[in-house]
Amino acid sequence: MLEKNATQDSLTDVWRLPLVLTGILIVALLLIYFPTTASIIHIWNSSETFTHGYLILPISLWLVWRNKSHFYQLQPVANYYAIPLILLASFAWLIAYYVDVQVVQQLALVSMIPLIVFCVLGWQVVKAAAFPLFFLIFAVPMGEGLVPYLIEFTADFTVAMVQFTGIPIYREGTFFQLPTGNWSVVEACSGVRYLIASITLGFLYAYLTYQSTYRRILFVLASIIVPIIANGLRAFMIVMIGHFSDMQLATGVDHLVYGWVFFGFVIAIMFFIGSFWREDEKVAGVASEVVSYKTVASVQSKKQFMLVSGVLLLSVLFLPIKAYTNNDKVGDGGIVVQAPIGDKWKQTDQLFSDWQPRFKNMDASVVQNYILHETSVDLFIGYYAAQRDEAQLVTSTNVLTEEKDQWQNVGASSVDLELREGKIRVPIAHLKSGNKEILVAYFYYLDRQIITNDYIAKLTEAKTRLFGGDQSASIIAISSALNENREQTIANIHSFLRDMEKSIFQSIHDAGRT
Repeated sequence: MLEKNATQDSLTDVWRLPLVLTGILIVALLLIYFPTTASIIHIWNSSETFTHGYLILPISLWLVWRNKSHFYQLQPVANYYAIPLILLASFAWLIAYYVDVQVVQQLALVSMIPLIVFCVLGWQVVKAAAFPLFFLIFAVPMGEGLVPYLIEFTADFTVAMVQFTGIPIYREGTFFQLPTGNWSVVEACSGVRYLIASITLGFLYAYLTYQSTYRRILFVLASIIVPIIANGLRAFMIVMIGHFSDMQLATGVDHLVYGWVFFGFVIAIMFFIGSFWREDEKVAGVASEVVSYKTVASVQSKKQFMLVSGVLLLSVLFLPIKAYTNNDKVGDGGIVVQAPIGDKWKQTDQLFSDWQPRFKNMDASVVQNYILHETSVDLFIGYYAAQRDEAQLVTSTNVLTEEKDQWQNVGASSVDLELREGKIRVPIAHLKSGNKEILVAYFYYLDRQIITNDYIAKLTEAKTRLFGGDQSASIIAISSALNENREQTIANIHSFLRDMEKSIFQSIHDAGRT
């Protein structure tokens, strides 16, 4: 008995310093990268989709604690193997910080936690705690990028189901009309909340309920597929309730209540069915009876743990200092972008529509109408002298239309346009407000080149921030009234852009202080 207690005391001594250092380093990490830590907490507070984030760390710690007897059999071993990975994650964070991609910053930050554990406690400990460490990824509030695809699927599914019933339905983009009323699939109807909640619970349930890898994978796949299909059924059910009640039901708060009740029922059924294939967990051995004095005596010195921890701290500190002390600023002088002047196209004082892109914190912008014969075109240029915090060209808040705008985006496509730089594929948005419809061709202008892809725009920004280049960035949008002949409207936009291309870019290059 005395020998057993002595072994337990020795084990406590073995683990005390490594665990304390690990905790200190993780807290230091969260403080060093505090803007990113704060952004995670802010989203937990502000979005109902991610309020579960507060539970992730406690659940991960509980998962480790429930298997503590297994960890007692292991020996913490400090090492430097993960230092290059720490630096790589920190560099990824630096790039994401420069281009203001929060989700990449947050993923980079969370990924450093298991790497710290690896360096201080060793590979065997990380391997034993693989799932609790992996589960931390669900603390990152990500998944909003799936919303457009989920909206499109939900609209497709709902319309197909309504058509199957034989009820007449007319669809335009994500808007559709039944004889009894109008419906639209908006962000709240996308089902992203259901999907994220289901995936988080699905991973946890699969880990706790099954032992075999293939059963875990199958249940996780079910937790992804089932809520997507269920959300389509939920949307169809609400449309049917509204239709058969002559739009008296499922059009207000009860709309959301029906959705959550239905989702809860579906998830409960999924877990109930999954329980029929549960596998009992294998019982781990008792650590205190396994670890010998010889094992304890071979533990690394305190000096080694302290040295590794010091190198780790410097590794996570180096690049954030560079980021925080090298933030681009724009002076207080007024920046002006002049409306381009063309030879053929004449400026007028009357815009043909009141639509403008919803881009935040631009340093300057200009909107101008041009006419050629009977063709009228509006040009919008939004200009950022230098991208920086709260003034980014490509962000989730910079959109062509907002949900509550009178103009709604009812369709998206792309078209090849021939310009001086060659053929480029430009996005085309179909916007509608009442009886008015317009087509909008839009693209970015960064580092003296046309860019039509958000990801390439972000990579270009990162390149100029890290290696130098033109720091300015612009959004260019050309709109024209949608004629009965869609191709003719696109041809009008193409003609304007081809004729005015040089003048447009020269106006951007000449943007300066007055």
